[in-house]
Formats: sequence, structure tokens, C-alpha cells
Amino acid sequence: MRYTKEENNIIKKIKRSANLSRGMGFTVNILLFVVFILFLFPVIWILIMSLKTQNQIAMMPPDIFSSFTLENYKNLFQIGVEQGGTITEQTAQTLTQIKTAGFLNGLMNTLIISVTSVLIATLVGVPAAYGLSRYRSPGKESTAFIFLSFRFVPELVILIPLYIIYQKVNLYGTYWGLIWVYILISLPMIIWITRSYIDDLPFDLEQAAMLDHYSKLRAFFKIILPLAKPGIAAAIILSFIFTWNNFIFGFILSTNRLQPITVAIIRYLDITDLNYGTMAAAIMISIIPMIIVSQIASRYLVSGLSLGAIKQ
Repeated sequence: MRYTKEENNIIKKIKRSANLSRGMGFTVNILLFVVFILFLFPVIWILIMSLKTQNQIAMMPPDIFSSFTLENYKNLFQIGVEQGGTITEQTAQTLTQIKTAGFLNGLMNTLIISVTSVLIATLVGVPAAYGLSRYRSPGKESTAFIFLSFRFVPELVILIPLYIIYQKVNLYGTYWGLIWVYILISLPMIIWITRSYIDDLPFDLEQAAMLDHYSKLRAFFKIILPLAKPGIAAAIILSFIFTWNNFIFGFILSTNRLQPITVAIIRYLDITDLNYGTMAAAIMISIIPMIIVSQIASRYLVSGLSLGAIKQ
């Protein structure tokens, strides 16, 4: 089949455009991959350090691709102290035991404090989000902004007043003292994310339920909660990540016995034993829950975005 000159020119332009689009797409993918590696590089570097001995880490140039070891991870969970040796060796072993016990204790403390604070914030925040979304009152938006302002205020601004208050009411160095502070981190996020998802749900669904003799409370539990479940789950997961990673409140308002994991890792930084490998292993173990939770969060965040599809 023969084409006219004009048709041949159009075909050539289409082919050039397709080749250009293909080339641009390839270039964009390469740039995205490079950016991804740059963002992931600190985590990769810490992972490599956690699999190296102290001598390998201190080498110049760094010894990256040779032998690897799990000795640093073993040291984190080896609480027992060997008998014998010089006084200096026994002292070093005792310090290692203290650090290991502090790390494991910090891991458990963070789990208890984060889960409890997010659970309480969810029980309070989800009904509050529903009320801010469905009920009309003159001060509704001001109240919502007050909750959101908890996230605006720098932590250092409220840290000193909190420290003084906690000392006077005997909350300093207690589980409940840290839990109440972590609730302030979780509650605004849960309220605002959940409220945005409930706003996307048509009010007609509740009206239809009440025509079937459902009460407001029953309509909330039977209609709103199941439909808003992806949004609530996303809010819970993001709040859990923020509370798990918090450092400054745990550093100032906790004692050695109740330090969270972010503070317990600092014990590996001292003048007696600056073991970068063990500290890197501690960091990797502390971020494993965040990696798992992030994978779960991505699924719920995508599901939550689809709630807007039913909006009329």
C-alpha cells in the first residue's frame, strides 16, 4: 500500500514522537532509580556496617564487599557475662551487659508505650473525628484547629513546662507519663485523617440506616466504621510510626529503666566502647517494625484513597 507524501511525513512524525516518548520514559525511570538509591543509601550503609567488624569499619578505604558477620547482632542479645579475665575486661563485659539489657528493655518499653498511646488516641480520636465531620456547631473548626495545633508546636517549646509539671505530679519516669505525651503526637493525626475520610462518605448512607430504625450510635458502628476502616487503619499506622520514632520526649521525660529504643541506642556511644557495628545492628533491629508497618500502611493508604469514589 502506497502513501502520499503528506501521509509519509505524518507517519515519520508519529514514529519520532513515539521514540522520543520512549527515550524520555527511560530517562525518567533512570533518574527515579538514582533518587531512590540516594534516599535509601543511609539505610544501606547502616546495614553494611551492622554486618562488619570494628576493624573492617575503621579501614580506609572502607571494606564493603568482603566478608560479613552476624557478630554484632549476636552481641545485642548476649546478656551473660563471661567469667575470668582482667579487671578491665570484666568491666568492659559488665558495661556490655548493661547496654544489652538496656537495648532489650528499650525495645519492650517502646512497644508498650507506642501501642498503648495509639490505642487510647484511636478510641478518643475516631469518635471526635466523626463529631467534627457530622455535627455542626459554632466552634467546630476552632476545636479542630486546636487539635491540629498540637502538631504545629515545636516539641522543645513544651518540653520544659512538661518536665516541671511531671516532677510535681509524679509522672516523671513513668509509663503513663510517656503515654500521655505520645497521645499528643497521635491524636491530632488520627482526628484529621479520619475526619477527611468520613467527610468523603455520603450522609445519605446514615439517613437510609436511620430510616431502617437504626440509632445514631448503631449507624456509626454498622455503617461509618466499616466504610472508614482503611482511613482509620492508615491513621493508626502513621501515628504508630511517629510515636515509635520519637526521641526528644523519651530522652527528657524517662529514666534509665523506662527509656524507649531511640534513647537506649545512645548507650552504645561512649568513650569506653565506641562500637559502630553493634550500634548499627541496634538501629537496624529498631527500624524493622517500621519497615513492616510501612508495607502494611501502603496497602491501607491505597485502599483509603478509593473512599472518594463513592462520594456523590
